[in-house]
Amino acid sequence: PHPPYASPQEFSNLYDPATMAIPEKPVKSLLGHTLTAEDWRKLKIRYYGSCSWIDSCIGSLLEVVGPNTIVVFTSDHGDILGEHGYFSKGLFCYEG
Repeated sequence: PHPPYASPQEFSNLYDPATMAIPEKPVKSLLGHTLTAEDWRKLKIRYYGSCSWIDSCIGSLLEVVGPNTIVVFTSDHGDILGEHGYFSKGLFCYEG
């Protein structure tokens, strides 16, 4: 997933904002404003909710395909989510 993280609310509701870690140093959003701790927690539950929604959709697909079906799921990269002072996706050379 990537911005905007727009999964159905039921998937974001799976996560408690209080458990979301926030970056140690300030990070600016794509629009240039510094994200607050509350902003980070909301963003992260929406990100994780989007991941859970994808998992649910793949699960639904696997329930209906035949036993002789091969499913390949791939991705380009994940969101850096504030690590190293960066936000979102980009040409970052970090494992995160």
